[in-house]
Amino acid sequence: MTGLVGLLRLTEEDNAEALHNEMVQRLSHRGPAETYHFRKAGAQVIISVLGKRRKECVLQGFEGYDFLGFDIVDQTFTDDRKSDLIDSLSNRASRGVFGAAAVGVERSGVRIYRSSDGMRPLYYAPLEDGYVFSTERKSIWGLKTGFVRPLELGELIIVMWNGVTQSAHVSPRRRPPVLRDVPRKAWIDRLGALLRDSFEKLRPMRKCAVLFSGGVDSSLAALLASEICNSVLLVSCASEKSKDIELSRKAARLLGLDHIIATMTPDDAWAVLPEVIYSGETTNRMDVEIALPFFLAAREAKKNRYRLMVSGQGPDELFAGYAKHETVLENEGPARLKDELWSEVSVTHEANIARDERVIAFNKMEAFFPYLHGPFVEAALQVPTNLLISLNPTPKRKIIFRALAKKLGLPSRLASAKKHATQYSSGSARVLQEAIRNNVDEAKGLSRKMITPLVQDVLDYIGEKIDVPPQFGFVKDMSLKLRPLRKLQRRIGS
Repeated sequence: MTGLVGLLRLTEEDNAEALHNEMVQRLSHRGPAETYHFRKAGAQVIISVLGKRRKECVLQGFEGYDFLGFDIVDQTFTDDRKSDLIDSLSNRASRGVFGAAAVGVERSGVRIYRSSDGMRPLYYAPLEDGYVFSTERKSIWGLKTGFVRPLELGELIIVMWNGVTQSAHVSPRRRPPVLRDVPRKAWIDRLGALLRDSFEKLRPMRKCAVLFSGGVDSSLAALLASEICNSVLLVSCASEKSKDIELSRKAARLLGLDHIIATMTPDDAWAVLPEVIYSGETTNRMDVEIALPFFLAAREAKKNRYRLMVSGQGPDELFAGYAKHETVLENEGPARLKDELWSEVSVTHEANIARDERVIAFNKMEAFFPYLHGPFVEAALQVPTNLLISLNPTPKRKIIFRALAKKLGLPSRLASAKKHATQYSSGSARVLQEAIRNNVDEAKGLSRKMITPLVQDVLDYIGEKIDVPPQFGFVKDMSLKLRPLRKLQRRIGS
């Protein structure tokens, strides 16, 4: 749940601390901040780490999972040594450094690094006389810089004290080759061993919650988590008449694990909608519909005194779980399908995982994505397409993953369970429409068909008020109930 905020000014401007404090305030949900201020030859660096620091873990040989921190080589800036932390992370990137983002302050300048797996986002933006960087864009958006860029996977950016910047990909992510000669059983054994290694990261935790829908992905995550943690709570969030309600109940009974359901109503959705947009850093309708039940589930887990939320995100992109994958295979062939999967996996951290982690963290919860463990991802991408999808006689998706789930002990009924998209199975798309109908004057009395195009306008309107860029450039003025929005604005100082 850690966060990082930094500011580099190339002058001794008096407002540097005020700008930095504004950035920190927007990440206050990450926890208390440790702030450090350094000066050199007229330039200054201010860095804050919010939440628990993990620098010591990497330097003592920990594999670097979910690491965030910074390193000051020499506070007098007379030492030519480079940051041991940055070098350690970048040099060991191919040997198990995952979810890392780090900053090293050195005599030559500041080095900013993001690991090649992409699990930990890191963004930066230029100022008139310097740069700002953060693990979340919202802390930079409030400064109105007009430009925020993510560090690419495995990228190292160097900002020298004279303002010159350099960029290099010190640990680029490489596409693994498809291995067609490996027997099916060997694949299942290998994937199973790697997945168990991933879940071993839960070992220090006595308890965890699991985002639970009753599908194969979340059910297997729940099963494996229960083998590690003493207490596992399955948390579902759905509207009263949604498919997820009964599906999750039956699956929880089969697993024999504690289960709670956070029922999602239009009033619930409207009350947290500004926070969902703000924490997820998006006004995109589909993203908001997906993030809404995750946000409410995390809030419910927190109420039940859990601090870690396990997510089952990932297998659909790794093992061809979407209907579009059948279409690609049928129309364009196996090679094109592997291209599509590589493309999806390459962007899923920025497009999906970062969003989910942020909405979970906003509720002061840690997020864990076991299926995105680096070695497991690499092995999954090497599986040939004939073990992923079968088109005849009846299309079947995620074949090898379902077989893996059975091998690891998941009941066949759950391993073969079909699941629809979150926004539809949970009912969040319909709940969002009803919330807007009840609280936006322009939507009152409209049919579901007529209200559909208005939803994005409402999300853009709310986003603009809290410095989240709208999906479209033009934002319509609207009349809506503003209490939840104003509450958030006071909290973040917007």
